[in-house]
Amino acid sequence: MSASDEHDCKVALNTRANVLHGFTGYHLRCAWQVVQADLMHVLKSLDLRLATYSTLLLIAETPDQRQSTLADTLGIERPNFVAIVEELERRGLITRTRDLDDRRAYCLNATSEGLALADQAVKACQAHEEKLFGQLSAEDRAQLDRILRQFRTFESGR
Repeated sequence: MSASDEHDCKVALNTRANVLHGFTGYHLRCAWQVVQADLMHVLKSLDLRLATYSTLLLIAETPDQRQSTLADTLGIERPNFVAIVEELERRGLITRTRDLDDRRAYCLNATSEGLALADQAVKACQAHEEKLFGQLSAEDRAQLDRILRQFRTFESGR
């Protein structure tokens, strides 16, 4: 979270008359900024970004998947995904091989180094989640997870 965004959230939350208090989306944005800032710090210590972490984890969990399938799953534009894949490959964390059924396509797999880093990152992210959400009761956390999963199914009407 940028210092400006953090300041904006604090100012808005500390101003009783601010109309933003009435918007759930605004509170969600401020909460995401707290989560994202801590997560980025955790991932940076492992020389990962959110996009490289998500990609590495998905490759580790679903071996031999086509590059295009993984890009679609993560919702990353294919040209951007290629750059992420190239970075992970350059670092020796994944391999990219031609698909035997379609020589134009590539299949991705994590190397042993990639699997080890993915495991380390998952543990670090679990600790991050516990740090941020561990203060919630088990019931509140389950309710928050349920609401957020439900929210993901809503259509934006676009």
